[in-house]
Amino acid sequence: MRPVAERLIELGADVHEWDNIDDGTTNSVHSFNVMGYAVASNNAGYIDLLLENGAELEFNEPKKYTAPQILGIMGSEVTTKELCDLGANMNSKSAYINHTPLFLANQRNNGKHEWYGNFPETVQ
Repeated sequence: MRPVAERLIELGADVHEWDNIDDGTTNSVHSFNVMGYAVASNNAGYIDLLLENGAELEFNEPKKYTAPQILGIMGSEVTTKELCDLGANMNSKSAYINHTPLFLANQRNNGKHEWYGNFPETVQ
């Protein structure tokens, strides 16, 4: 799939695009950008591809998660290592979710997801 993503970027795909899931707006707490989906989907190699093409690792938008926070909720060992190797701030907090990635990972591992929904376990 990486060749497909590379070609889409060559054709002008926006690496900064945000989705509009949940309430139909980009103000939803669960809105992710392309980088967020790469982290949430545990797509090793895509994070690097997106950064090479101008995506931001340390985004902080209202009602959005930072990439490390998404990692804390849904990430795998592979994407954790990739973000760490790229120098991501593993203590980042967003303007909306004032918890560190470690706090969120702990909540996930304890099955407590009250404020942001129940996400399936993805760590292997």
